[in-house]
Amino acid sequence: MYRYVRSTATSVFALLVVTTAHAADPAGPPIQIDGGFFGSVMGSYLLENPSEDWTFIGFEPQDYSAQGLGDGFLGAVDLGYRWGVWDAAVAFQYANLGTGDASATQNWPTPLNEGRLKANHFAVDAEIGYNTVVGSHSMRAAAGLRYAEWNNTVETFWSGNVPSVNGPIYHEFHGLGPVAKLDGSVPVADGGLSLEYGLAASVLFGDIDTTSNNPAYNCSGCTKTDTTAYSLEGEIGVGWNFADSARAVVGWQAQYWGDVNVEVTDTDFGGTNAGKSGHWLTGPFLRVNF
Repeated sequence: MYRYVRSTATSVFALLVVTTAHAADPAGPPIQIDGGFFGSVMGSYLLENPSEDWTFIGFEPQDYSAQGLGDGFLGAVDLGYRWGVWDAAVAFQYANLGTGDASATQNWPTPLNEGRLKANHFAVDAEIGYNTVVGSHSMRAAAGLRYAEWNNTVETFWSGNVPSVNGPIYHEFHGLGPVAKLDGSVPVADGGLSLEYGLAASVLFGDIDTTSNNPAYNCSGCTKTDTTAYSLEGEIGVGWNFADSARAVVGWQAQYWGDVNVEVTDTDFGGTNAGKSGHWLTGPFLRVNF
């Protein structure tokens, strides 16, 4: 996971250097900061998880495997009100990811026990923003409070689809903490085109609660595990002003949410919560700002 975070940080640094260079040589007239309501609506297709570090162990733990989340979608809505250079806003996002490949826990032609991970997630931010313009480079910095949930569901299957021992296992994360954001826009050509970027990070204090109503899953070790989770988020895209006070942005976004799931779902030893793991949300996006 470290190399992915390091790569993302390097890309973000390069992006800031490029945008600062553009700001020093503005490509258009100075931008005015307008008061009143503002907001955005965004949708993103999420690729299959490239770096999942969660593991499923079946009833024969001599053989197990790690697996990732399947693809899915992300939706986000922001709404705020600006007065002068200050604003107050609320941001909401929801993600849903499908099942990954099954983990075969036996070296048999037909695995005895399989587990599949899927997840959905939402986050709500309440934030105060500060807006500024340097030449034609407009920027918004914001800080606030974030509440987030990750509902991780492990679907278990036995060979023959035996109803009495099939059933889900849940690892549910809830967390609250500070969030910081930086967004910017730099005109790059005539015709209303611009380079758009966004960065965000949060630290969330919460817990992971493991539960199950599966009769074959010994949940004697199911507990609430304290966790300090975090998120690192970035996006880059090209914007087009298609109407007064309206801009469409097409680009790529990536988010990493660390320590929001257990590392091991163990169906053999009392459901003990072992370790921590995280999720990537990455893929192309379309956003409309207004």
